[in-house]
This record gives sequence, structure tokens and C-alpha cells, in this order.
Amino acid sequence: MIRKLDHSEAIKQLLICPWLVSTWSEKHWESLISQCYATSLMARVNWVLKKNNLTHHIPQTLAWHFAAANKAYDAHLHDVNREIDCINKALAPIDIKPVYLKGAAYIVTEENASHGRIFSDIDIYVPKNKINACEQILLWSGWVGSNKDDYDEKYYREWMHEIPPLINIETGATLDIHHNLSPVISRIKINANILEKQIEPGKKANTYVLSPEDRLLHSAIHLLTGEEFYKSFRDLTDLDFMLREYSNKDKEFWEKLISRAREMGVGRVLYYCFRYCSRILHTPIPASSFAAIKESGPHRLLLPIMDSLFYRTLNPSHTSFKDNLYGVSCFCLFLRSHWLKMPLKILIPHLLKKALITLENDKEAKDETTPLSNNQ
Repeated sequence: MIRKLDHSEAIKQLLICPWLVSTWSEKHWESLISQCYATSLMARVNWVLKKNNLTHHIPQTLAWHFAAANKAYDAHLHDVNREIDCINKALAPIDIKPVYLKGAAYIVTEENASHGRIFSDIDIYVPKNKINACEQILLWSGWVGSNKDDYDEKYYREWMHEIPPLINIETGATLDIHHNLSPVISRIKINANILEKQIEPGKKANTYVLSPEDRLLHSAIHLLTGEEFYKSFRDLTDLDFMLREYSNKDKEFWEKLISRAREMGVGRVLYYCFRYCSRILHTPIPASSFAAIKESGPHRLLLPIMDSLFYRTLNPSHTSFKDNLYGVSCFCLFLRSHWLKMPLKILIPHLLKKALITLENDKEAKDETTPLSNNQ
């Protein structure tokens, strides 16, 4: 039985046991709205309430927050679909069929993780041997580079799993073009060839996506080895939605997922995914699946440290959940992310370079805002 949480954890209570909103006070709803804004989950929470026929419990004075979020999501969905059509149209003449990733993949498959999911970039996968042709025709078709400097160009093109982002000059939408799911110099090395063996069509015409197992693993890799944490709770809810939906549709999903994680060499990522989805969002993961992936987990002395870091950063980025060690945890996982991405001989010069760039930018910004003295 799920206990009723304090209003300070309203967003988790709603996602774990939506029907408990029937017992809520207005204070619960006010806390929920505040937490939704902090985590970019207002539209998703609205969908959960609608799906469970619970919208009549929303106080009338607060209902406009959910209505506005729903309108914003509908507009976002329209924009994403239009952008997908533009990308497909641009790449069709050279017979490149982009594979949509993350948020765009949720939309073209019409799965539960798409509902209320608002994102800033569209991500696609294109085989590495077609990247140059893909980039060139997009530049001819109305996309432009994002004006990276020489160092950033080198960073993306030599070390990363994607090229520098492109921007649609008409819509302002950002497009990230991947040729792998992890950086080429990363400690987590994924063979892109095995991804292409399980590509499948989306429900939207002329779209393609990774298999359900690969979509889940890619989202887990992005979250659990990433360096930004302000949207981490939203991304954790993506994993929760996917695990629930995929396992309900396919009785063999858990076995396929664990087998695929081992094949791709990301067993530890999946272990963390299982651990924190189940502990934070009560995702129903079979004990046998936990046992099967347990061998991929960290050393027993390391696990309490990782728990401390991940519990702080994966819970909602809101004052109700943050403690004095939140910033320290984010910084530690930021360093871990870079350590996973790069060998030390590249990592140390990279961090020094970025630190110098940050200092120079701060100095320029300060000089621009310093008022002229009377003598000038």
C-alpha cells in the first residue's frame, strides 16, 4: 500500500498513486503546481489526471494552470510534427531515412511518454557514412550551423557522437544529428551497427525509430551518464512510462531488455535505471529482472555513494526536495559524466579550456555592463 505523502512531495504522490488526489487539500494542489513548473511536467501531469478521470478534483481557481499547459503542449506537438515533415522532405532526395530519438521518437510512436512531453531539440540518428551528405543537404534546405568556435567544432566532430547542432532558419528549431548513442571516445562504447538491425517504422508516416529496448536504453544512457540535471526528474518519468508500457505490451520485454543491455555493454546503466525508477517512482520491475541485472551493478562500497548522488539529482529539482548537498551532488555527477565521456588525456585539457572560455566570457560580460566613470 502506498502511503499518503506530505504535500511537499505532491508531484511524486500524483505520479505514483493518482487517485489519492481525491484526498488532497488546496495546499497539495498549490505545491503540485509549483513542482510542475520546476520540472517542466505540468502538461504531463494534466494528461495523467485526464487519463484517470481525476480533473474534477482540481480546484477551480487553479485549473487555468493545467489548461494553459495543455494548450502549450498542443502547439508544441504541432510544431514538432511540422519539423519532422520538413526534415523528411529535405532528406528524401538522397534516400536518407532519419531515425528519430528521445522526445521525437515518443511522438512518432504515439507512446505514453509522448504525452505532455515538451522538449527543445529534435534528435535523429543517421549512419556515420551518411552524416556529411545529411548535413550538406540540410544546409542547402534552410538549416544553418549554430556558430560554434573552432574548439567546439573539433569537440563535436572528432570526439562526440553527433555533429554540431543545426538550426532551422524559418522556425528556429534545433536539430541534433547523431551517428551513435555515446561519444566515440567514451568509456561506454556502443557498436552503431547493432542499432541498425532493430530499427522499425513509427506510427507517423515515413518515420523510423529504434526498437523499444533501444529507445529505453538510449534514454537511460542520456539521463544516467549525463551532465545536466535540472530536467532529470522529467527524464526519469520517461523511463517509468516506457518500462510500464513496453512490459505491458510484450511479455518478453524484460528478457529482451536485459539481453540487449548486455549486448550493448550498458548493463550498469540499466541497473541504475531499474534501481531509481523503482525506488523513486515505484516502477513495477520484476524481482527476477533485478536479479538478472544485479551482477552489472557497482561495487557494494560504491553503491551508497551513487545512491546519495542520484537520489538528490533524480528527484524533482524543486526546493521541496533539495538539500544543502544538492549542488555538490550535481557537480560530482558532472565530473563523472565527463570522466565517462573522455579519457583523462583529453578530459583534463578540455575542462581547463572550458574553464578559460567561461572566465573570458564572464570578463567580457562584466566589461560590457560596467558603467562609464564621470571622467570618461
